[in-house]
Amino acid sequence: MENNKIRYILGRGCDPVRAAFAKKKFETEFNKLGVNLKFFAATSDKQLIDLLNSNMPFELFFLAPGACGIKKREPNRNLPGGERTFDETIILVKNYIPNITIKYIEDVSKFMNIISEELNLGEINKNIEKTSEDWPFVD
Repeated sequence: MENNKIRYILGRGCDPVRAAFAKKKFETEFNKLGVNLKFFAATSDKQLIDLLNSNMPFELFFLAPGACGIKKREPNRNLPGGERTFDETIILVKNYIPNITIKYIEDVSKFMNIISEELNLGEINKNIEKTSEDWPFVD
């Protein structure tokens, strides 16, 4: 799956610790597969807007499991670190990058497979084991 093209993805989550871990974890995992992935995650509206203003060529925007959980439980609640709901966040991103692919990551164990499929990287069949060193958080 060797491909030297840099692939940029952007996510909106709620937890800075998980976002930092995910960035390191997933950039490393994709790099092992020969994919030069640049992973950016915002945990506030300000971070998200700053990243959207950066002019990086983001191909995909994802909403992390915590944000997806808020959408299911309290659809009108603002995401932590911001003044926008889940749906308003998607509208914001689409205003900046109209043709961007949007994905909802409800289960982190499927993250790599979802991203691979959406970026047309081929099937990798890599699941992240939750509550292990792969993902040492209880979701």
